[in-house]
Amino acid sequence: CYLNSSLQFLFTLEDFMKALQKQQQQQRNASSQYPLLQSLVQIWNDLLLNKETESKNKSSTAPVNPKSFKKVLDTSIKNLSRFRGWKQHDAHEFTSELLDSLVEELQPPTSKESKSSKITTNNTNIVDTYFQTTIKTQLKCKSCGYQRNMK
Repeated sequence: CYLNSSLQFLFTLEDFMKALQKQQQQQRNASSQYPLLQSLVQIWNDLLLNKETESKNKSSTAPVNPKSFKKVLDTSIKNLSRFRGWKQHDAHEFTSELLDSLVEELQPPTSKESKSSKITTNNTNIVDTYFQTTIKTQLKCKSCGYQRNMK
């Protein structure tokens, strides 16, 4: 249930998924470096194919099986280890951890890696492009008028 809810949420963000899909296509030769990206985009592609087939045939199609995605989560992504198996979990917590894991997977290269080996757009990863926010806080004393701005 949590997995379904999280995937449905992400898949409603069409621009985000298209950006991931574009990056996945550019990184086909390095797919083993991006297991989470590869499996997430594969489910997205399967859903798009199902939707297209359903539209053409005017009949319902079989549901998309997330087993390959779940296998990647269970075996390859250490940050998501508490979500291993089939127990119930909170969808919000899972989505947050999933996005954090994507950020980690898509990190810019270290000095030892080639510049094209990790996925970024203008030094900002795709997840941050769609989900990052900045909050400014201003503290102001009503008595003396002192104020302090914080990011």
